[in-house]
Amino acid sequence: TNAYTNNVSVIDTNTNTVVDTISVGDFPLGIAIANIDFPCPTPLDRMCIETTRIFDSCMFEDELKETFEVPNSNKAKDIQCDIIETKCSILDITKIDEQQDLVDVKLQIKVFIRFASKCFNDHAFKKVVCFDKNITLVTPEGADVCCDVNNVTCACIQSSHVGMVSCNNKLRCTVKVTAVIKSKKLVQIEVPFIRICEPKQCYPNE
Repeated sequence: TNAYTNNVSVIDTNTNTVVDTISVGDFPLGIAIANIDFPCPTPLDRMCIETTRIFDSCMFEDELKETFEVPNSNKAKDIQCDIIETKCSILDITKIDEQQDLVDVKLQIKVFIRFASKCFNDHAFKKVVCFDKNITLVTPEGADVCCDVNNVTCACIQSSHVGMVSCNNKLRCTVKVTAVIKSKKLVQIEVPFIRICEPKQCYPNE
């Protein structure tokens, strides 16, 4: 499917060459594939289904290095960081190209981190790290933009002043995040109706 030229290319897979180009509606995206008995049956009718269409999506990975001060009452060795929550917020969407439906998406991912060790497990402290990003997406009128955080990791190294044996007061941490940004919309699609889905035969467990 060729989204920006509003057509579909027919490809001969034996020679891997384009043998035809078909004009279709605005901004075609994606290909539907089905396993159908050969020869392909004639559609009995047409039906309308509702589904979520994803117009565009992208994934990004980012990392931040932060230094945190350990509270005086909580100085200890072997401090561990744990991710307790993540929040992704769409802050602003600005149209940058009307013809191609391109928008600039300003978003922020907040990562909530908990620090604890065996020495002060009852007095753990928390910090928040923020990732600010600007992403360009194809987003037609009426489509929603959403953000899904796929993975977050945290790793910290303690630093100490010369002469300090057991108590460190700074944490140098690296926080990495992977997220997917999507523009999507609930749409109705008319498709050929070939046959009703039939349940398979059940066999007893012997």
